[in-house]
Order: sequence, then structure tokens, then C-alpha cells
Amino acid sequence: MTKRTISTTILATLLLVSAVSTPAVADTGDQETGVLESVSETAESGLETVAALADGAAGAAKGYAARAAAYDPFGESASWSATESAASIEAEVDANGTVYARWLSTRLEATESRNVLAVTVKNHTAAETVYLTSAVRNGSFHDLSATRSTSRTVDRECTLSGAAARNAPDELATFRESYAVPNESLSSGYLGRFGAQYGGKVSCSFIKP
Repeated sequence: MTKRTISTTILATLLLVSAVSTPAVADTGDQETGVLESVSETAESGLETVAALADGAAGAAKGYAARAAAYDPFGESASWSATESAASIEAEVDANGTVYARWLSTRLEATESRNVLAVTVKNHTAAETVYLTSAVRNGSFHDLSATRSTSRTVDRECTLSGAAARNAPDELATFRESYAVPNESLSSGYLGRFGAQYGGKVSCSFIKP
């Protein structure tokens, strides 16, 4: 799951996306198979996988708790502004584009076929789109920025709804501080929490339902 995400998105965590599109439970099943295989090979790799499973399960528990706490039996509140959420995403990306570009470039080869991403955030009453764009030079992303309109061809599209759209600016800032700035890979706990909290709230053209 995480490899697919890292290889296909411009901002893996804003859309973050594999964690959202593939529930943590499904991913855990694959990792459990990995545990059984690794035990027969080396105890060390088995223990590492068990630790990752435990971290992912703990993260998922946090995500489900956050989702339950935010549940509204009367339907999603429209009190938050899609326009403000989109503007905050735009400001976050523009202010830290170099950091995000470095994080992505150390994990995948940049290509012209995935350097324009349309991100739509919506609630029950409105929808706003932010375009994440970058230049590609020598196999790396450069000049990563966000804009509300573009004449460039969109390569990928994602729609964030409900809590995923409302919380996207804060989630992006959390990702930047915890992973992009230190240039660290996403942890199992982070992916587990994100998938549990926002599962079903993100749809992307490059991820199968």
C-alpha cells in the first residue's frame, strides 16, 4: 500500500492517500502473512514485522477513536468552509514546497506524467479545487507549489470530503513536521491512524476503490 502511494502521488500525505484508500485492516492482513514468512527466515526480520504490525494497530486504534469522537448522528456539519480549507492547503504548500519536493524526490523518480495534481475539498454545500504543480529536472521534483487555477494538463485527481477535507491543512502540517522536515518515511502507526480515521473520505483517480 505505501509503496503504491509513494510511487503515484505528488504529495503522498496530503492525499495521503494510500492509507485512506486502503483500510488499515486490509494492509495488516498482508503484513501478517509477511510475519509468518519472515519467522521461517530470520528471527530479526520477524520481530521487525511484528513491531510494525503493533505500531500500525495502535495507530488504527487512535484513528478509529478520532473518527468515533467526530461522528455526527445528524450528518456532517457544514460549519467549516471548503474555501478556507483549500486556501490553507495552498498556503501550506507554497510556504514549504522545497521541503515537500525534497521528501518526494528521495523516494521516487519524478516524471512529467505525475507533476500536476488536482485536489478538491468539499463539504455538503461547496467544493474548492487546489492544483499542486511542480517542475521536473534530472529525475527530481522542483518548484512545488499550489494554485487555484492552472492551464497545465492535470495528471491526477483526488477528492477529499468530510473530515478528510476539513482536517487536510492540519494533517499536511503534521506530516511536514514529523516526516518531511526530517526526511523520514511514513511509519506504520501513522498510516494505520490515517487509514482508520479517514477511510472512505478520499477518492483518487490513480487508486482503485
